[in-house]
Amino acid sequence: MYYLEYVPERINRQYVGEAVEFAMNYLSLAESVNISIEWSESVISQDGFIYAETYDEDEQWYTIEINSELDNDRLLRAIFHQIVHVKQRELQVAEGNLYWKVSCSGKRSDAYEDQAYDHETIILKAFQKTKTKPREKVLG
Repeated sequence: MYYLEYVPERINRQYVGEAVEFAMNYLSLAESVNISIEWSESVISQDGFIYAETYDEDEQWYTIEINSELDNDRLLRAIFHQIVHVKQRELQVAEGNLYWKVSCSGKRSDAYEDQAYDHETIILKAFQKTKTKPREKVLG
């Protein structure tokens, strides 16, 4: 399940909702995963970021904060990128691993970021193929 919190007027709420739902289905996120998308003009040097609020076997809650000043493609890419991180986290929770983006040696692993960047493009292309108009807009 997902929630779109305080969507700025310039952003097409319905289109973003369709994109989030598409990505969640595309990545086969578990029913126990809940995502809240929030918007910020002050995301420091990033298009977006994610943090986990709670996660256990029964329910996982994540908040994704997205820079509301992004253009169409970058906004969708940022959302898809962060949802890939949700999937990565979901898989780690299922394996009993409570450490995210950290290898067994305790060092940060860039493999998670590489995978998210690769998959954001794959999901974006797949999502765009589902749209009837070639370039529907995220922005109103």
